[in-house]
Amino acid sequence: MKVIKENFSRKIKLFDFRIIPVLFLFLYFVILYISENHFGSYSFAAKYLGLDAIPYFIDLKILLCGIDAIRNNQNPYDVICFGGVAYFNYPIIWKIFVLIPYFSLVNYINIGFIIITIFYYATINFIGKINFLESIIYSLFLISPSIILGLERCNSDIIIFILLMQILYLKDKVYIQSLFLFLISMLKLYPIGAILMIFNDQLNFKKKAIIFVGFILLFSLYFYIYYDNISLVSHKTPRPYGGMSYGLGEIPSLITYGHFKDAKLLFFISFAITLLVWIIYFYHKINPFLNKMVIEIGNTGKAYFMGSGIFIVTCLIGYNWEYRLVFLLLTLPQILKWAKKKEALSYLIIVILLLVVWQTGIKNVLLYFNFRYYNFISAFLIIFLFSFYTSVFINYLLNRKICFISQCKANTIFHI
Repeated sequence: MKVIKENFSRKIKLFDFRIIPVLFLFLYFVILYISENHFGSYSFAAKYLGLDAIPYFIDLKILLCGIDAIRNNQNPYDVICFGGVAYFNYPIIWKIFVLIPYFSLVNYINIGFIIITIFYYATINFIGKINFLESIIYSLFLISPSIILGLERCNSDIIIFILLMQILYLKDKVYIQSLFLFLISMLKLYPIGAILMIFNDQLNFKKKAIIFVGFILLFSLYFYIYYDNISLVSHKTPRPYGGMSYGLGEIPSLITYGHFKDAKLLFFISFAITLLVWIIYFYHKINPFLNKMVIEIGNTGKAYFMGSGIFIVTCLIGYNWEYRLVFLLLTLPQILKWAKKKEALSYLIIVILLLVVWQTGIKNVLLYFNFRYYNFISAFLIIFLFSFYTSVFINYLLNRKICFISQCKANTIFHI
């Protein structure tokens, strides 16, 4: 009997549980399909899954509308795409897709399904072999309202995510990776946060610092040259808060909405100072936990730095639609490896990550019971995650600086 149990346990360990997230996703889309065919719209079922459904692929349609306008020698920012209010609100560099004839509004349905298919294939391939518990965590993450929202709208952030994933295949080519990242950052500003990935490379600290500074200077030059266009896009882009959104601007905006309008700037300054003090306090409190954790060299560690860097930058931007939380997926493999090593803090981070990506669904359930304050709770959870990812990077930099001064050699893992 003992031998049978040992053989069964061995087989379980060898089994690849990535099939579980795939089955979850299949079931999810079957439910939407049944809703579309039997209840007149997939939105009937979507609302019970926490998804704020609107005409599918709407963001992709707006993007393609603007690209078609450029193709027809029109000003994309003056063309009304849909409903009398939807305008092209992307940097002009997206005009490079004019070179792909198929990338047109008439093909938006096919393009949308191609993007979604590539996204899932790249993601399932990225997470690698997982155990049963990890499969449940990934499943909950992948069917969360935040992630599905981006896919349902086929937002350009999904395209950015797919492009960033390709960087992970350029192993040991940090200069090419940095150049590719710069090109991606021209499509949207926030991917610059992914440059933190270079600190996971086995180059010495001095070379990493040179690449980092060079990247920032090159990006600053791009920002200066295209400032007018970037400013135009910024003014055309809504600043969401209080629902389906996240960022450090959430709390001061929620507090000052409809009240204290004359003191709004004072609230934001006070919040910024309070946040800085909190991060310093938070860092010192969790430092003993961080010193026991390691970030692996390779795709796991590199992806962690990319995802956490983007999250930090988007939080600093202030306001983001929640589908941008998809980049937290890049940090999950490393966090789950910490959990395997029984690092206590990692368990808390996993729970908070799931609460954040499910914020819309949780809020809708709580509203049914007349609880209307989950926006504040979610905003504080975002601050906690921001503080954690920031503290990890600060601790890493401090330790690598000490290592650089003492001329220590690079290890196969980095202590945080």
